[in-house]
Amino acid sequence: MNTIRGSKRSSFILKLILILICPFGLSAQECLIKWTNLAWTTSFSGTTLTKTGPDGVWNAGGISTIRIPENADGYLIYEVVDSSKYTSIGLADMDVNYRPDSIDFKFLFTHDPYYFDRHVQVYAPGARLDSYDGEVTYSLGDRFKISRVGSTIYYQKYDFGNSVWSTLYTASAYLPTGSQNLPELMVDCSMSKHGGVITDAKISCFSYVRLKDNLDGSYYKCTGGRLGLIVEEEYFVDDAVLNLKIYDKSRTVVYTNTGELISTGVKNYSIDLAAAGGFTNNEFYTVEVVTAKDRKRFVRIQYQD
Repeated sequence: MNTIRGSKRSSFILKLILILICPFGLSAQECLIKWTNLAWTTSFSGTTLTKTGPDGVWNAGGISTIRIPENADGYLIYEVVDSSKYTSIGLADMDVNYRPDSIDFKFLFTHDPYYFDRHVQVYAPGARLDSYDGEVTYSLGDRFKISRVGSTIYYQKYDFGNSVWSTLYTASAYLPTGSQNLPELMVDCSMSKHGGVITDAKISCFSYVRLKDNLDGSYYKCTGGRLGLIVEEEYFVDDAVLNLKIYDKSRTVVYTNTGELISTGVKNYSIDLAAAGGFTNNEFYTVEVVTAKDRKRFVRIQYQD
């Protein structure tokens, strides 16, 4: 048993995060994107996409091999390395075509060679979020980020002067028609000009799912036999104990992790359900967490080994 002890406080928020291991075996939160479903006008080397076709048509690009799971938080990060070519990158739930209009949440980077203006257009489904060209600008080396956190999409730019991510806009994450699940998202990109480059883009490769006060029809895919979970504790109770149980569809407990003392701070967990055993591939389970003051929260998962 791991025990965390800290100083007493009247209230705090404790986040206990069970981490989904990065598919490439890295310990960092981010993975360099490897691309697939490339357009015929696109070459791929390592983590770099290059448009080999002619100028003036948005017909080059690809999608990431790693995806943000349904109902999970996640993000992409892109650093601008070439300002002379029109490029677009963002998050999408389907790979429709190689044009920017099929990317749901995106940045579109433009460049006016006559005035040396570099503009960023920002889009959500069916809407442009920036008001005019020049409201958001960029320089070589600037980093941009699109995140899904809960039911909100955040568009951010890295402020090198203050070493923080500044939020430019927000939008609502959507539910597909007839579904209660936030969709799986991939990184999608498009390029217009010959020689356009997208390189070293990153995607979050830890995946988190948020607990709910009540179960609904949504669920989280627990891929690779590992579970990603965020538990928010709103109150401090001295020597409070975290109880986590996982039930199968007959309400039989198949996994339990009880007795953890929780106190001030953040504790990272990695629970390997595959190693624990007792789980059936593609079956559904209910995770129940009881924290301070006996607050119960839940999430439904689908186990995938």
